[in-house]
Order: sequence, then structure tokens, then C-alpha cells
Amino acid sequence: MRCIVHWLSATHSVHQSDLGFETIFATWRILQALEASVRPSIGRRYRARTGMAPKSSKQIRREEKARRKQAQELNLPSAADAPVPLLLGLAFVLAVLTSRAYANSFKGDFVYDDTKWIEQMSVDRVKDPIRSALGARRPVVDLTLTYNYIRAEKHPAPRAMTVRELPDPYGYHVVNLIIHILAGLTLFGLVRRTIRIGPFSDPVKESAHWIAFCIAMLWLLHPLQTQSVTYIIQRAESMMGLFYLLTLYCLLRYATTQDGPIRISWLICTLIAACLGMGSKAVMVTVPIVALIFDRAFLAQNWRELFSKRWPAHACIAASLLVLVSCGVVKGVLFKPNARNATVGFGLSNKQHQYYVSPFEYLLTEAKVIPRYLKLSALPTDQVLDYKMEKVDPHVLTFGELFSESLLPGAFVLLMLGATAFGLYRRHWLGFVGVWFFVILAPTSSIIPIRDPIYEHRMYLSLAAVIALFVAGLWFVLQRLTKESLRAALGPICAAVCLIPAAAFAYGTYQRNALYQDPTELWEDNIAKVPDNWRARNNLAKRYLDIADEKPKNIDKAINHLVLAVQNNPQFVNGWYNLGNAYSRKKEYDKAIDAYQNALKSNPRYTVAHIMIGNAYTDKGNMLFSQRNRSDGIAALEQAAEAFKTAIPTAERSTTNERTLRARAQYNLGNTYSRLWQLQNGPPERLDLARAAYADALETLPNHSSARVGIGLTYIRQSDFQKAIHWFDEALKYNPPPNETMIALFNRGNAYLELGQYPQAAESLRQCTAKFPNLQDGWLKLAESLEKQGRPQEALAALKNGVAVIKNSVVLFREIASIAKRLGQSADEAWATGEIQRLVKQKP
Repeated sequence: MRCIVHWLSATHSVHQSDLGFETIFATWRILQALEASVRPSIGRRYRARTGMAPKSSKQIRREEKARRKQAQELNLPSAADAPVPLLLGLAFVLAVLTSRAYANSFKGDFVYDDTKWIEQMSVDRVKDPIRSALGARRPVVDLTLTYNYIRAEKHPAPRAMTVRELPDPYGYHVVNLIIHILAGLTLFGLVRRTIRIGPFSDPVKESAHWIAFCIAMLWLLHPLQTQSVTYIIQRAESMMGLFYLLTLYCLLRYATTQDGPIRISWLICTLIAACLGMGSKAVMVTVPIVALIFDRAFLAQNWRELFSKRWPAHACIAASLLVLVSCGVVKGVLFKPNARNATVGFGLSNKQHQYYVSPFEYLLTEAKVIPRYLKLSALPTDQVLDYKMEKVDPHVLTFGELFSESLLPGAFVLLMLGATAFGLYRRHWLGFVGVWFFVILAPTSSIIPIRDPIYEHRMYLSLAAVIALFVAGLWFVLQRLTKESLRAALGPICAAVCLIPAAAFAYGTYQRNALYQDPTELWEDNIAKVPDNWRARNNLAKRYLDIADEKPKNIDKAINHLVLAVQNNPQFVNGWYNLGNAYSRKKEYDKAIDAYQNALKSNPRYTVAHIMIGNAYTDKGNMLFSQRNRSDGIAALEQAAEAFKTAIPTAERSTTNERTLRARAQYNLGNTYSRLWQLQNGPPERLDLARAAYADALETLPNHSSARVGIGLTYIRQSDFQKAIHWFDEALKYNPPPNETMIALFNRGNAYLELGQYPQAAESLRQCTAKFPNLQDGWLKLAESLEKQGRPQEALAALKNGVAVIKNSVVLFREIASIAKRLGQSADEAWATGEIQRLVKQKP
């Protein structure tokens, strides 16, 4: 019978194109099954008759491996594959389930670092996206963020220091979800094909699509993934995960494809995927190691075969590491020991760094972080955006505290590492699962210091290993419990059982995404679960300040949280800064100035704090003037000018963010000098200083329309109306904010009036009243310009238009009565006089 099987196998390899092949192949499969069923009994009788010793399990595994190798060399499938419609259907189900779980994520707002990396830095990217991407640490991610920013709808930024408008987050969430779904489908394909060609039994291979479906479904729906999907800037993690999986998938297709041109195509795809992954996030640095072990565990019989047959693919993957070098990641991690602003790398091991942590301390800290990751993987409860776990410092802990906090969980981690090493030694697939978990976590959970030791998004890919173990264990149990007659349906049964945790995961994901819709609830939940997290209190307080216009009592809530935050960490720069903002909103300017100065103690080059000190002194001066305290008010404005002058040299970097802050300091300095000119009865040197400050702002930021308006006002005050008109014209070309547009149009009209150019004055003032109909002086000046052209009827009509908008303006009605009297229009005069009397009576 075995001879017949081998003959039919040879027939299958040689005569694949024959018309009778299907019949021959079916017969071959029947005989193969028959041989498998009778071989054990024949073998036992033969060994009993000849006295041959029974084969060991090791011999049986060796013969099984040789049989599979022979089948692979003959290009014979060892198990039936799933039909393509079923595979497409499973992929469609994965996409639908994930979309439903994340359906409420589209309403999520920008949170946490989104403000810095999306709202502010996008301005730089849009101006020159290619150059910006080439100079970035994560160029691929930056390009996608630029695309989103260009396509997004914009709305005005409330009280923004560096940007005038913010993008709508909807499009960002759509792209993030698409990336996550593509990554899940890639995982599905990778697992399915790996099982099909790996060292697994035929029943497992026949159900490879169901096993892969279960793993991908649980991975896609797991609540731990929400931080990588709904927290927009963590797109870097999910994009890296997508390209990581694609790299291994392309390697697998390259290894199992015989056709030359197609094989070269898969090789090129492997290189592209690896390079894109390196340009997404530095964790991709581990893919050359994982690819080698993946190849050895599932594809190659030995290391010699691996390198002899697939060295081009592994060389391409290794070459992609040059992307990390060109992006400056390697230099940033390894060769900046004195970097003050470093948040990752050995720069943090400098004892002068505010977030100092040694490699050994970080290793001890990660010893308790990894078990926490495993707990969150198995039971994703008590999730927070910011865990703010403090480092383990062996110098301040007793041995008992160190043992319970770090050494005991570290022993558990070492035990898992030992199991992984043993699995690799036995060349078991379980060893690769351990490698997948630990190696991908290694860049963030080893000895390379990072300011924040724990974040959920770092488990994005490693979570697949935990889920694979769960599904494998479930399959093993079901295989033992399922009757022989139901073995053919084991795959669908496993998928049906997995739907239970999948439903729980989907519900948890949906609930977690609901928190992202309202950053206030997100940070309140964070503080409820981690009460001593001073950074979360700062973010909640900042959110309270953002909505304080609607709910003024939130300012007091913000102050309470910020006081606790800076008490827990007196070096917390952002906490002091936001506390200053809160006190400024309450008009407690002295407390605000003290808070800003405390922020500067930790970071003397904190430009925005210098600017806010100047703003606080300006507001204090205005308040003192309103209280008729002239001398103290002028002194406060002088201090404001000094603060703005101090801020200017602290903004040295060439990013748009820094240039905008420097220009704002220069512009505010010009405003302060202009205000001092008014209060000190017009010393000309103040206007010269103001004009020079505005000019500096223009040199820093050439499109600074507000500085042009400021220069125009200085010329108005010096009665140089022709130059004033020029600067107002220039300002209007740059689409200034509404308030400054109004100032430019109104004052340009005034300047034309002073020059006797009445038609031009009327045109400018018409534009002003059309855009700003509530500006009373605009209507008055428009009427004046029309009257001076000898068009009193049009002047009267303009004033009537004005009172139609500003219904209670006594001044406008008086002007109407005056013009009507000169024109002899008694009806209009009587109407205007009656309205004046009515309005006067209404006043208390």
C-alpha cells in the first residue's frame, strides 16, 4: 500500500495538468487515510512478530517531521485548506466586529499629548510635509498626521498661544481604526499561514483559519488596545504593529513561493514593510530578531537552510535598521547622556536630569510592570490613560519592600523567560510565542530608561502572544472534551466559545471609548483609580479651565487639583504653569505671577511662562488703572515689558511653535509700549520702541498680521496717516483675526477721512460695518464720510441701518435727528427724537 501511495504522490507531482488528476488525487487521499488508519495495527503485529522494540516519541516526531518535509518538497498540502469565500467571510466578520466595538470612538476628543503632537506641530508639517517628515523621528506617522490635518475641518482655537485654529478629530479616528483593522486582518493571515506550514498536526492545520480567526478577533476587540486606537497620537504604535506583522507575512510568502518573479515581489514587499515600520516607531528594531526566530521555528529545518535559502529576506529586514539611524533614534537613545529634555534613552541616567532613572532602577521597575501587563491582558479592568508608576529605588526601600515590590514579580518574569528558552531549545512553537512577547516588549521593558515605565499601548503586539496561548489552551481542552464524531466541527466550536470573551472584550472596549468622548470624564476616572497621580490632576485641571467659560465654578476645582499636584511634585513645571493660568482667570494676579515664577525655577527657559507673567502684569496694571491707581498701574506695565523682553531670547528653536511664541512676546511688548505711551501722555520714544517690537515680531514671523496692525496704529498716533493706511492694507492681506480685522478697517477709514479721501474712507467703513455691524463708531464714521461727499441722504440711510442692528444706541439716534433736521425731514427727526426720549426713560 505504501508503494501505491508513493506512486500516486509521484503522479501528483508530475501530472498535475492531466485531465484525470482530480480522480487520481482523490484516490491518493483515500488510500493515504486508509494507510494511516491501518498502520498502527500493522506496525504492532509486525513488531510483535519480529521482536522489534516500540518506537520512542522522539523517533515518531522525527519521522513525522521528515514526512512533512517530503510533502513540502513535493508541494503536497498535508491538510485541506478553507475555501476562499469562507476566508473572506471571516475577514469581513473581523472588520465588522471591530467597527462596532469602536463605533463610539469617532466622537473622541484630542487628549493628553495629542495637543502637542497634532494641534501644534501640524502647522510645521503642512508647510513642507516631505522635509518635515524626513527630519522627524517617526516620518511615516508624521505624513499620515499631515494628511489628516489638511483634510480636517478647522475651528477657532480657544485662548491658544501658538495656533489660531484646531482640526476636527473625526478624520484622525477614522484613520486610526482603519490601521487597527488592517493590522488585525494581517495577524489573521499570518497566523493562518503559519499554522498551515508549521509543525502542527493535520486536524490543527485543517482548522487553521478558525484558530487564526479566534486569535485575531480577541486581539482586535481587547480593551487594552483602545489606547493605541482611540488615543490618536498612539497611531505610531498601531502603525508599527501593522508593518511589523506585514514584514513577517511577506517573509512567510517569500519562503513558500516557488515562482521566481512573484518571489522577488514578496522580497521587495518585505523590505518596504520593514522600512515603513522603522519609520513608524523604534520598537520595530526588534523585527530582525523575531523574523529569524520565526523562520527557524516554522520554516527552516536548521540554521543552515535558513541562511542558504532566505538570506536576502533577512538582509533586507536588517538593512531597514538604517531608517532608525537616519531618523536620529539611535543617537537619541544611546548618545545623549546630558540631554535635559530627554524622555527616553540613557540621557535619563544623568543624575542632573529631572526624571533621573538608572538602567538598574528601570529594570527593577519593569519587573513589576510586566506582571501588570499580563493582569491587564487577562482581566482588563481598572484601565487608565496615565498610570504614573514611580520608579523602584533600591536605595530608599527596605529589603522586604524591594522583595515584594520588585524581586518577587521579577522571579515570575524570570520563570517565564526560562520557559521561553526551554521552548526554543526544544524548537517548540510555544518558545516563539514567548519570544514574541518578551522581545517586542524589550525596547520599553528592559534596561533602556524611559520617563514613564508603563503605558497600555506598549502591549499592542505583545498581547497577541497572550491571546495565542489562551486560544491554544482552549483548543487543547476542547479537543480532549469533544467526541470523535464532532472533531470535524472543532474549529467552529472553538470560535463559538471564543465569542463569549470576545463579547466581553467588545463591551469593555465600547465603554472605554465612551470615556474618550469627554476628556473631563476620562481624567476624573483616571484620578479615581490612581489618586496620587499628580500628572492626571494637572490634565483634569487643564480640562476644567478649558470649559470654565461655560461653568465658572470649574476654576476653583482646577485650582484645588493643581495645588495637590504641585504639592506632590514641586518640580512639576506644567502644574505650576496651569495653576498660574487658573489664578489669572480669577484675577488673582499676584498668586498667578508666583505660580509662573515657580514654573521657571524648574525650567528657566519656559518661554510661555515668561509670556504669561507679562500678561499677568498687564492685566494687573489695567485693573489698577480702573481703580484709579495710576502710579502702580504704570509700574505693573513696566514689569510686564521686562517679562516680555526676558521671554524673547528663551524661544531659540526654529519650529513654528517656538517662532510663534517669540513673535507673541515681541508683539505683546509692542502693545505694552503703546499702552505706556497713552498713559504717560505721549512720549515719542515709547511709540518708537513699540514699532521696533512689532517689526521684530514681523521678522520672526513674516505672516504676523497683528504686528502689521500694531505698526499702523503707531503711525495713526503720530498722525502719519499715509503710512498707517499702507500697514493696514498689508495686515488685511494676511487675513487677521476678527478683532484685528475690525481695528484695521475702522482705522484705515479714519485715516482716509483725515486725509480728505472720503470715497476711500466710505468704502473701508462700509466693509467694517458689513463685517462688524455692532460697531457703533463704524456707522457714525461711515455717515460722516458720506456727508462730507455731499451725500446726506445716504448718510441718513446708513445710520438707519445701524439702529436696525444696534437698537438701543442713543448716539446713533441723535445723529439721525441731527441730519434729518438739516435736511428738513421732520418725520425722521420726530421719530429719532421719540426714540431718544424712550431710551433715556428706560435707563435707571
